[in-house]
Amino acid sequence: IYIPYLNKGESARVTFLGNIGIPEPVAIPVRAAFGCNKATCECELSPVKFGLQDFLTPFPWHKFDITDKQQFFSRHWNNYTDKSAGKSQGVESVKVLKCSRQSLIDVWRPALINYEDNHKDIDDYLFFLPPRFHLLFHVQTRATPLVVHIASDYWPVLGHLDDYLDNLS
Repeated sequence: IYIPYLNKGESARVTFLGNIGIPEPVAIPVRAAFGCNKATCECELSPVKFGLQDFLTPFPWHKFDITDKQQFFSRHWNNYTDKSAGKSQGVESVKVLKCSRQSLIDVWRPALINYEDNHKDIDDYLFFLPPRFHLLFHVQTRATPLVVHIASDYWPVLGHLDDYLDNLS
């Protein structure tokens, strides 16, 4: 990206679109080059980092004609976790979080499938992982800790979830 000319004290916003091949954390190196007194100087800047949280996109319901979100979630959940007759299309895992149900709802509200403000102790969340994967959370409240059941059609995401979920706690 080339910005032809800026005076001292000026700034410019640079925007670029990336094509996501796999939804995994990455650090993109950044360099700056500038001219001063008929010389060109270069320096490295802090890398631009993308973590798992940058890829977690609430499922885009508005792009599909899906009337029953819970049924859609359940079908995907079963598709990724059903081990009978080798039918499983994904992976699953379990994690215990030491945070409140409400704090998790506050962070993941856009991906929340079902929520009733009563004493129900189960919440389901559905995220889209660009370009074509899904990440599902089935959260059960057990006093203070939350038991998070995880399912996905992209198994490498499990390696990045521990750090992400630990930061939520």
